[in-house]
Amino acid sequence: MGDYTSARLLYRASRDSFSGAVYHRLGSVPNTVTIIKSDKNYVFGGFTSIALNKSSGYYKDPTAYMFSLRRNGTSNNVQLRSGGTSNDPSGQYALYIYSSYGAYFGYNDLYVSDQSFSSSSSTSNLCYTYDCPVGCTYGSTCAQSYLAGSYSSWYTDEIEVFQMLSPVTTTVQPG
Repeated sequence: MGDYTSARLLYRASRDSFSGAVYHRLGSVPNTVTIIKSDKNYVFGGFTSIALNKSSGYYKDPTAYMFSLRRNGTSNNVQLRSGGTSNDPSGQYALYIYSSYGAYFGYNDLYVSDQSFSSSSSTSNLCYTYDCPVGCTYGSTCAQSYLAGSYSSWYTDEIEVFQMLSPVTTTVQPG
């Protein structure tokens, strides 16, 4: 993800709306981390260097990754890189943008639906674009439940998006 020293909160769903359209109105801000807390006590998300307000479609991002911080209430610090899988070796599906969807990483590795706090349409199925966690294979129960606790039928309690900020460099002029 680079040498970022701080972050700026851009979006909090409980404050700004769980609307996919609002999620994508963050402007042309690069280097964002989306953090999601599911109703099953899982915390997970992803990083992309691509601004979330681009035109609809898939985007390749060699710096993108997904992560799991907590699974079923237990700390879990795992990072999953994009590309390199047999399904998507070049990582061409790292990020999908569509104005009425929420976060969408990979080719269905993670899809967060519009109004995800009340809609169970969100899905998770790792290993197509993003690395498989140890012991998982694409389409397995492990891959489908790893991030959110199940393939579908989960809700979001919170979604936050932070812009990662590079360190400020100062130049000292000779006196």
